[in-house]
Amino acid sequence: MGPKPTHPGGIAGMKGWRWIFILEGIFTVLAGVLAFFILPNTVDKCWWLTDTERRLAVERLEDSNVYYRQRAELRESMAKVEYTDKEGEDVQQPRANTKLWQRETLRIFTDVKLLFMCAIGYCCSAPLYAIANYAPTIVKTMGDYSDAKTKLMSCPPYAASFAYAALISFVSDYFQLRFITAFPGLILGVIGFAVMLGSDNGSVQYGGLFIASCGVFSLPPALFSWGTSFFSVARTNLQFPTTMLGNTSVQPQWPC
Repeated sequence: MGPKPTHPGGIAGMKGWRWIFILEGIFTVLAGVLAFFILPNTVDKCWWLTDTERRLAVERLEDSNVYYRQRAELRESMAKVEYTDKEGEDVQQPRANTKLWQRETLRIFTDVKLLFMCAIGYCCSAPLYAIANYAPTIVKTMGDYSDAKTKLMSCPPYAASFAYAALISFVSDYFQLRFITAFPGLILGVIGFAVMLGSDNGSVQYGGLFIASCGVFSLPPALFSWGTSFFSVARTNLQFPTTMLGNTSVQPQWPC
């Protein structure tokens, strides 16, 4: 039997789980209020970007809007059929093009790039949420710790993973590489989980949790930003091998 909790009835008449939501909610509300005054309303007013970066961001948004608008116009034109009215005049009447949306829906499930990205997302999310949801349970198995100590010991791996993810994101943005910068995270994740599974020493397992956390939490920024450029290959004049390596220094040009 572990030690009895200091506050069995909670604090101020509220259980501990209520305080979790209250404290997190306070920071969330404060962040939302600050964001309202700090974040710019449009991309051309982003104070942290250079003039060149702002101009490039505006051009990419404009090109993107043109692309999607033209796709909508194309679909609308394909969904129109000609028929002759009672007065003998040829007119166009929009109707639902069943074959078009069926073909588009089927293309989603047969797109190799999309299926590849779904597999990456699953392989990335499974270990990530395993640690995010069960870190206290994992730490609890490493030693005879009290509930309070278990929760406290679950915090440092998150702090380390935050620092490492920020570092990888900076390196990825500085060198304009996405996929390559995800490799260290993949390797660290494998090593970390292998250490936790292969050792019976609680301290070694705890170190493995640090390594695994740094690995899995650094994957989403690199992989999903790389996926954005990867999916644009079909609509750009970029060479496929360059994008596969994750080099996004050359900005895609949307076709007319």
